[in-house]
Amino acid sequence: MKLLLRFWPLSIAAMGLGAGFWSQSSVPQVLILTGDSDGNLAPCGCTKPMIGGIKRRIQAAKELTVPGHTTLVDNGNLVAGTTRQDEIKAQTIAEILGASGWDAINVGPADARLGIGMLLSLNSLSSGKLISSQMQSSPGVDIRQFTISPPFLIIGVAANTDSIGKPLGQPVQDAEVAIAQGLQQAKDGELTPIMLLQGDHDDAVEFARKFPEIRLIEYRSIGSPPDKPETIGQTALVSPGSEGKYLLRIDYSKGKFSNYSSISLGPQYKDEPNAARLYRGYLSRVSSEHLLEKLPRPDNFEFAGSQTCVACHKAAGKVWSHSLHHEALATLAGRGHDRDPDCLPCHVVGLTSSHGYRSLKLTPGLAGVGCESCHGPGLQHSKTPKLVKLSKVSDNNCVSCHTTNTSPGFSFSAFWKKIRH
Repeated sequence: MKLLLRFWPLSIAAMGLGAGFWSQSSVPQVLILTGDSDGNLAPCGCTKPMIGGIKRRIQAAKELTVPGHTTLVDNGNLVAGTTRQDEIKAQTIAEILGASGWDAINVGPADARLGIGMLLSLNSLSSGKLISSQMQSSPGVDIRQFTISPPFLIIGVAANTDSIGKPLGQPVQDAEVAIAQGLQQAKDGELTPIMLLQGDHDDAVEFARKFPEIRLIEYRSIGSPPDKPETIGQTALVSPGSEGKYLLRIDYSKGKFSNYSSISLGPQYKDEPNAARLYRGYLSRVSSEHLLEKLPRPDNFEFAGSQTCVACHKAAGKVWSHSLHHEALATLAGRGHDRDPDCLPCHVVGLTSSHGYRSLKLTPGLAGVGCESCHGPGLQHSKTPKLVKLSKVSDNNCVSCHTTNTSPGFSFSAFWKKIRH
């Protein structure tokens, strides 16, 4: 019945299957909210525990799902960029979410920037789960405006209308017009309207005040989710945070939301098998399309390689050879990411230079986080050490890789003690 209702939203009231029918159930409807992956498909970082990743998200949702009484929604912005790797990422996420029972995936501005052709591909891969309440019907574009998963009618909008319309070149309408249409359908079908919003907290507050009939708004935010929902009138405002590191679970029963949980996707959740299979397909595509070899590489810095460095700097070389920096590429290879252009810059030397790392076979001396990752290109220093000096390491050398995302709580003084030389 749930699949049928998605395609004939106006038939619900006539069938007598509106909110009144669904509220009779003694089992609450579980609402699981995710979104704003921004291309973060896997946990990434140098501190433990690392959190996030699409494989853990699917497993967590599976464990939290109540069969027949669960609605799963994603706020979109599957990726952040428009490169070929971003396209493959977006297709992978869409396919995994569609195969895992997600009911609606909002079209975000970042998704729209991939273009209408790729958006239609994402819709097909997700089994038609994309929604954009602002997009109007046009030939060949079958993306739905609204999704129904009783007791909910799901609206999906972006606060900035142009952020959807311009990159797609498709007819779109203002968010307020689209919301009003959705609310009317919800009223006709005796359904509870909830909204996926590609907009920030202030946008969510504004829409909640303009449209008090909306019972819940998921919005975009940076960092971890709020500890509890914010309430504007009868509208709950929630956000799962950024980078796909969390999901939200909330119950809905007898017209009220309750039992809100913000769930960190840590190692307590194993990789869901089907998601893991599709993820391996993603890595295979990244490799087979030779994205690493296609990276732009300006002809600038020249590197000597760590083995050249340690020939003179023996004490420092001994410290480095026993450090995790030395094993950085091997660690990546163990996860299947040793040909991933997203990951390699912080695991090898000089990936953005024509003289930098290419492969273990071609440039073994530039594998791992080597001497020149921190001290800079050293070929000229190795030839004329008295004339060409390299800089000493400072926190500025570290924070390009040890970001607040990959190394929460990073402290140069604390970490330096582990590799002092």
